[in-house]
Amino acid sequence: MNRLQDRYQDHICIKPQPANSGRGNTARLRRWGVLHLALVACVLLFEIRALFLHFVGRWRAKRYRNQQRLRLQFGCGDNAKPGWVNIDLSPKADLQLDLRKSLPFADGSCECTYSEHFFEHLDYPDDALFFLRENFRVLAPGGLLTFGVPDAGSALEGYARATKGAPVTPFPGHPSWVRTRMDQINFLFRQNYICQIHQHRYAYDLETLELILADVGFSQIHQREFDPLLDSESRLNGTLYVSARKS
Repeated sequence: MNRLQDRYQDHICIKPQPANSGRGNTARLRRWGVLHLALVACVLLFEIRALFLHFVGRWRAKRYRNQQRLRLQFGCGDNAKPGWVNIDLSPKADLQLDLRKSLPFADGSCECTYSEHFFEHLDYPDDALFFLRENFRVLAPGGLLTFGVPDAGSALEGYARATKGAPVTPFPGHPSWVRTRMDQINFLFRQNYICQIHQHRYAYDLETLELILADVGFSQIHQREFDPLLDSESRLNGTLYVSARKS
């Protein structure tokens, strides 16, 4: 429960009001209290569902127990790739797993792991680093880790260099309210999902990814080009793609 409270205390802020602020403020606080309870209930339901699906997913993963050279796609959503083990909480995934938990694959059983706009949804540092360590564990020596995240570094550089009033280059999925570069920064870093369960949890640049991947044990870490055979065309703009090898 403490973890859930920590996860969402940043999202629900009820400003203290003076004792004599009137009935209007009292009613407003009550409405915020109801909203708080609704969001907590939403989070609890999500966690219970994730726990159940992960339990079932681990049981279904037994079919891969003796297989080698697996290719895993994490956070596939509706974009399942043929020839890959597609993993998500989505019902369209081959395995429904909570990727904050250990992966049900043998050490060294995979030749490649991939994700696109998933890693930034993990809490940093705990869940994010645990996920990278699990990738390292299941990859065979020389195995490839490659993924894409929103390119926060380029967005911030663009904000710093931009002329006031210059047009904003839209990123994938930009809502209509993104009109200024500061709107863009806020959307890139947070985004607006119901219950805020699926919001971005951390923003990355190449320097940060190079550091944490090296800490986990990866080598040959570099930024790569967009791969039309692997990556989504809708993610072409605004995505930082990196690759690394298990030594």
